[in-house]
Amino acid sequence: MKLNKFSVRNYRSIASQSDINLQSFNVLLGKNNEGKSNLLKALNIAMETLLKHGHKRNTILSRANSRRDLNYDWARDFPFQYRDRKIGRESIFTLEFGLNDEEIMEFRDELGLQVNGIIRIRITYDENNKANIEVKKQHGTQYKKKSSEIARFISSKIKFNYISAIRTENMAINVLRNVVIQRLTQSPYNEEYEDAVKKLEELQEKVLNDIASQLKPSLLKFLPKLNSVNIKSEIDRYNPYYWSPDIQLMLDDGVETNIIHKGEGIKSLVTLAILKDLQIFNGVSIVAIEEPESHLHSEAIHELVEVIHEISNSSQVIITTHNPLFVQRNNIKGNIIVDSGKARIAHSIEEIRSILGVMPEDNLQNTSNVLLVEGKTDQIVLSKLLSTLSFKIRNSLNNNHFVIKYMGTASNLCHTLGELNQSMCKVLVVLDNDDAGHSEGRKAIERRLINEKCIKYIGGPGSREAELEDIIKPNFYKDLLLSKFYLNIESSAFRGNKKWSEKLKSLANSAGTDLTDSLKNEIKVAIAESIPSNINSINDIFIKERLHVVESIVTAVEQMLE
Repeated sequence: MKLNKFSVRNYRSIASQSDINLQSFNVLLGKNNEGKSNLLKALNIAMETLLKHGHKRNTILSRANSRRDLNYDWARDFPFQYRDRKIGRESIFTLEFGLNDEEIMEFRDELGLQVNGIIRIRITYDENNKANIEVKKQHGTQYKKKSSEIARFISSKIKFNYISAIRTENMAINVLRNVVIQRLTQSPYNEEYEDAVKKLEELQEKVLNDIASQLKPSLLKFLPKLNSVNIKSEIDRYNPYYWSPDIQLMLDDGVETNIIHKGEGIKSLVTLAILKDLQIFNGVSIVAIEEPESHLHSEAIHELVEVIHEISNSSQVIITTHNPLFVQRNNIKGNIIVDSGKARIAHSIEEIRSILGVMPEDNLQNTSNVLLVEGKTDQIVLSKLLSTLSFKIRNSLNNNHFVIKYMGTASNLCHTLGELNQSMCKVLVVLDNDDAGHSEGRKAIERRLINEKCIKYIGGPGSREAELEDIIKPNFYKDLLLSKFYLNIESSAFRGNKKWSEKLKSLANSAGTDLTDSLKNEIKVAIAESIPSNINSINDIFIKERLHVVESIVTAVEQMLE
């Protein structure tokens, strides 16, 4: 089952109807006070109302849900400007669910009704805070007669978690408590259960220990010194559904400490780690999160982006955010712009940048695709070479849909990637195949600034160190070096398996020339600029056996441009 669509009207700042078509991962974007949080709060009210309605005859679940506060208040939540109306004095929420083939058959068998795979549920709250739940169906009266049964069927397939922007230790504990209850209720409840007190206590302990062991690997990312995770609780021996509010989550990262004594950022990360690692549900799981980046430093936010994407593999995720790192760059329609109380699907990176107030540098203003290279000569050479090898890349470079940007040195990689991520650019990186390149590449991967598949190391064959100039035939620039820099590459000093810069240094030393950084860069630029913009014969300039990495770069860039 999947939540296909959510609509709301007459709720706080959302006066006119706003429709949101939902995917696996949805990002609500907008300036402050434009309605992002209200949309998420409205979804929370609708989902919790439906769940309560569907479970009201289920004793166990009604006990489990008895603590939940739907928190709708007409005096606060109905738009102030419409309160003098004679009609239309209701807040309206609509949920549209999609059923798979198995669920369609189950629906037919249980309720005796045919369904086309789409069920819409309309929830209204009037001025007396009374909820009315109606299953929308264009044809037939049976749907109206069995409205409660249909809502109960849908709600039995739903699990919903809402995490507000205000984080407390209770947030993590409440999520954890619900997970434990769900785990315990998955086992058949048999007649011998009440008599098997000892077995029950063993089961409870096993569940708690199992959950704690599952949480530890994820929490280690945020607490590297974590030694153990323990969950402690006072549980009624005869009724596992009445939980003590004193459930404790104990984290040992040197000293065993209750989560209530941890910082706000750790509480947020632990809550989301619980959702990521403990998802087991046969139905639709929906997770709504307000500003997940709250209370976190920049490096932890990169970790969090990865965690939320993992949650979206098993749940539908809806978040509000001001942080560009959460923007769906590979799925623009997954971004929903909220402006003046209205929601609409985003159509381009440019309008997302505008609503977030992101001001990228000029050469990135109209692009979302970047190839990041070390030096200026890498930029010049690869621009000419990739344009020759790919018509698509040449056109994208010409219309500024794709940019090759140089960062000066590999040591600037992490800083530059941070800026590009903030500008919501898709990035590929090309580094020299040397110790410096690999070291900086690993550092960027460890900091979650880029995926390892998006880094290419260019230069020479095998495991020896190499750089971009190593793919250029020496004969191509032999005359240039001799006439302009008085360096003869036919000298034995220019031979061997060292990378190009080191061979050039040996050649300069043998010729009595001090190869300063500025002179080396001047030589590199001269060679790069001598390559024609339109290369007629690649094999006259480049060593064919060393172009395999370049061909891989072409493939990666073309896929990025898709």
